[in-house]
Amino acid sequence: MTLHRRVDAAEVLDVAARVDNLRPHRRGALFDVTGDVRIGGSCVWAVSYTHLYHVMKVVGKARGTDLSDDSTAIVAEFESSDHDPVR
Repeated sequence: MTLHRRVDAAEVLDVAARVDNLRPHRRGALFDVTGDVRIGGSCVWAVSYTHLYHVMKVVGKARGTDLSDDSTAIVAEFESSDHDPVR
């Protein structure tokens, strides 16, 4: 997380978040979350992290395995769960 400058409580914020780069992992699925807060078009706060989600399976090959067959599509399969996936 990077704070580029102080933010006053009276300022109007433009908040954006994105999730992308879904990829397989041997224990579930990895994806990247990025976000920023802008004031008047200027970025004042930014964050980026990678999240491991255990309740999702992704078709494909995890990094570190043989990637010579590039025909494998990455498709998400969400499983329903009774537990809270946020930990």
